[in-house]
Amino acid sequence: MLKPLLATQQFGGRWITCDCSFGNNEPFLEALPKDFHYLAEIACTRKVWPKACAARPPLAQAGATVEESLKVKALWNWQTHKIAEGEKGPLVAAFARLRVYLSPERTPESERWLLLRNDANGKIKYALSNAPQATPMRQLVRVSGARWPIERCFQENKSELGLDHYEHRSWTAWHRHIRLVFLAQLFLVRLQIKFKKNSRVDLAASAPAHGAQFSGPKTRTQLRFDPGGIPYTT
Repeated sequence: MLKPLLATQQFGGRWITCDCSFGNNEPFLEALPKDFHYLAEIACTRKVWPKACAARPPLAQAGATVEESLKVKALWNWQTHKIAEGEKGPLVAAFARLRVYLSPERTPESERWLLLRNDANGKIKYALSNAPQATPMRQLVRVSGARWPIERCFQENKSELGLDHYEHRSWTAWHRHIRLVFLAQLFLVRLQIKFKKNSRVDLAASAPAHGAQFSGPKTRTQLRFDPGGIPYTT
């Protein structure tokens, strides 16, 4: 699906993001155009080899799953960032990153960014990126949040408009169903804009985060840090 789109030269971006089903598919990532950067979510069981691990040198040699590496707190410098503006205030999450290798041979070609994102609901997401080492953290944060509107769109289509309620046996029928659902959503969005009504619930702006709690007035989201949780820095 990507190749025909890229061949038309109508895709103006230089970043590609994907979920675990594609992020764990190494042949898929290798087949992406080399002049594109990707940020691909991975499973917590994915094994990596830290580029530098002064706190625990054996870890750099033996490697560890990304979930196991999270336990080595000296590796991570957590920072809070605003991802986007939600209906009930800014969406805030904590981020940390680490340069890692994908193989024990530690070749320059296998070097990646490992990005950790701790959402307000306490769920930690792991992602790999082939972006250069000089890439600013803010850029990785921006790309990480770029999928949020698309995910929200599919979530609302499933819960409100029956996107996943179909029993078709052909691609033609499936495409017709998907098209009708998207047209229905477009109609409802235009009504919301016309009458300036907002029925969406923004859970991310009010749910407690692991290692932090959200407090303050409803019009603004603030973080109150828990020293016993993940150490956040600004």
